Amino acid sequence: MSLYVLFLVLTAAVLHATWNLLSKKTQGKTPFIWLMYVASNIVYLPVLLVKIKQGDTIYSQPLLWFSLSSAVLHLGYYIVL
Repeated sequence: MSLYVLFLVLTAAVLHATWNLLSKKTQGKTPFIWLMYVASNIVYLPVLLVKIKQGDTIYSQPLLWFSLSSAVLHLGYYIVL
């Protein structure tokens, strides 16, 4: 495994642990978790708009199915958290 991949994995682990710690400190209050989801969407929106403008996005049936299944899994995660 390259150092770059190791760095990405460790960064993802730290961010995930930080997210869980923050959500536990607020005792799972729904407004905090909702605000975090809204904030993450706002952060990623410019990236999406740039990609759409550049024409780099590929819309396909598998992509839509993966997106739908990801949304369902995240909804389950949100409910359990």
